[in-house]
Amino acid sequence: MKKLGICILLALWIISAKAEPVKVNDLYYNLFEETLTASVTYNFDTPDENDRFNYTQLPSEIVIPPTIVVDDKTYTVTSVGQQAFISCDQLESVSLPSTLVTIGSEAFSYTGLKSIVLPENIESIGINAFGGCRNLTEIELPSSLRKIGSSAFSYTGLTTISLPEGITDISEDAFFYANLENIILPSTITTIGSSAFSGCKNLKEIIFPENLETIGKQAFKNCTALESLYLNKVNNIGEKAFEDCSGINNIDFGTGSLTIGSEAFAECTGLSEITIPETVVEIGYMAFYDCMGIKGVNISDGNSPLLLVHAPFANCPVTDLYIGRDITGDKWNDYFTSNKQLEKVVLGDEVTTLPNRMFYYCKSIKEITFGDHIKTVKNDAFTKCENLKRVNCKSVDNWAEINFEDTSSNPLTNGADLYVDDQLVTDIVFSDNISAIGDNAFVYYTPLKSVVLSKSITDIGEQAFFECENLEKVSIEANSINYGSRAFLRCENIREVYCDNISDWLLSKFKTGPANPLYYGAKLYIDGELLTTLDVPDGITQINENSFFNYPYLTKVTLSESVTEVGTSAFANCEAIEEIILGSHTQNLGNRAFNGANLKTIVSKATTPPTFSLYPTIATFSDYTADVFVPFGAAEAYRENEYWKNFSKIEESDLAGIKNITNDSPTPFSINGGTVTATTPLRIYTFNGIQIGTMESNTDQTLPDGIYLIKSTDRTYKVKITNR
Repeated sequence: MKKLGICILLALWIISAKAEPVKVNDLYYNLFEETLTASVTYNFDTPDENDRFNYTQLPSEIVIPPTIVVDDKTYTVTSVGQQAFISCDQLESVSLPSTLVTIGSEAFSYTGLKSIVLPENIESIGINAFGGCRNLTEIELPSSLRKIGSSAFSYTGLTTISLPEGITDISEDAFFYANLENIILPSTITTIGSSAFSGCKNLKEIIFPENLETIGKQAFKNCTALESLYLNKVNNIGEKAFEDCSGINNIDFGTGSLTIGSEAFAECTGLSEITIPETVVEIGYMAFYDCMGIKGVNISDGNSPLLLVHAPFANCPVTDLYIGRDITGDKWNDYFTSNKQLEKVVLGDEVTTLPNRMFYYCKSIKEITFGDHIKTVKNDAFTKCENLKRVNCKSVDNWAEINFEDTSSNPLTNGADLYVDDQLVTDIVFSDNISAIGDNAFVYYTPLKSVVLSKSITDIGEQAFFECENLEKVSIEANSINYGSRAFLRCENIREVYCDNISDWLLSKFKTGPANPLYYGAKLYIDGELLTTLDVPDGITQINENSFFNYPYLTKVTLSESVTEVGTSAFANCEAIEEIILGSHTQNLGNRAFNGANLKTIVSKATTPPTFSLYPTIATFSDYTADVFVPFGAAEAYRENEYWKNFSKIEESDLAGIKNITNDSPTPFSINGGTVTATTPLRIYTFNGIQIGTMESNTDQTLPDGIYLIKSTDRTYKVKITNR
């Protein structure tokens, strides 16, 4: 198809080249034999080729006939050819024939033309056809016209123009720097080309039809008299389309799915407020750059995100900003950094995410209000907002559920106070509707004094209460919580931690030592009582890492039979612990599990020695001076074990507090086969010290075959039971 088009153009050129220009009544024509048509052309009689365009002898008024006769052949005049009358200063008026179909490129450019009537049959006007006709103040375009070439009416004196129905595109520079005051665009128009009306400084009003989709770059640049815009259904405004339209004081962005190009409204100094409707999908690079009158920006509520491409309101004196929907852009965007006077920001309820660097270096912001549904605030969103004093939100639950990606994401890091219902937040009681506290939720928030963690909370994010230096009290109602890394780091003034029961505390997980509110020496109260001895309830299978890191009030730890593992640093630096009792199923003691404890006694009911760390810097025990008591028959295994052999004293015991076992008579019980009859209260243990029952005076109990320890008030007896 492309080759065919080239061939056609070549053929037309050959035909045209063969047609010798002829002069008829002072005008020159190119003749086309095959179609018997003629085109008015420039003067071929000038002695200097550089003067070939100069019809120096033409009168100020000319009439182009509909036909000419040459060699007894009648030719219909269908066009005024390229550069036919270019620079004919004396030419003021032209009468065109009804047979005319086209006006060629530069046909009347830079002439003295004052008036011209275009006949109804004209279909196209070529590039720069009337360009530079300063005296041409009016022209009526026929309904047959379908194409206007680029720069066709640039630098003309036209004050008004009505484009006929059927035209779909206005070419670039078509009315560049014309004297237009009024434009009527047809309903068929879809595109206004680049710089089409640029420099039309007298243009006061323009109505964009419904079918218009695209306004090209610089299309109305420097149209300083324009006062208001209604963009109807336009969906694309090009780069610098309305740059330096200083008279515009109102913009209605219409109902199209609109993309606003880079610097599209730069230096529109007449604007004082801007409302961006939901229909706007993108605002380009510095789109409103240097609009020195804009003090208020309203980005309307909406569900679809708005793409902002770097500093759309750069160097505008915006003081108040409302954002009603999500903003997106490149992670390095500086959305409002250059708005040095921005003081107040309100985020609507449809906003869910604040992107990277949203208010980066907005040093003048004093107050910001968060909507109900913000879930994520990304890196550097509030970096260097040094004068931010107040943050408003609907509830502490809403605030706590926000995930702040780093400390500079959270406006509280700048020293701002948090307000709910106009009340300063100092004591927090979370509702039962919240399940998690987000990362960095209350980082650096110094007014906070106390926190109540409700039953529904299962997770506390990383650095959630980082450096809340005045936090004194933490109350925990939740069944178990996962505490993120450094959740309470630098909360050095926590004095009291309350938990309803010990199982809730033991089921919680602390990612690091500073994740634990006990880290700085707070007292732990279980059901109102200070925890000094820990008896782990049945059902707990492990003591999670960092559970009692740095807790200075614990003196004794007893693990239940269900416990198999003690996690890393579970009791690290618990200096007051003197005795620990390990259950018979304990298998592993984690790194630093009891490092820093001043142990005197270790009782292990496990016949197989539990494993633990011997690394110099993270050893399970800080020294090996404690007395170790193990089940009968297990001492040798402990003494030969690579982990336990460092303890100098390992003894066998009934592990119930009695170190010496006797078989003296008489005994406070009798045995008949497998039945034990008690004469005084007794406690019955397996051979490795696990209590399996109690007996009152004058009661019987039948035991399976085996060796048992039976303890009375002051003695322990080893017995063998056989039912045979």
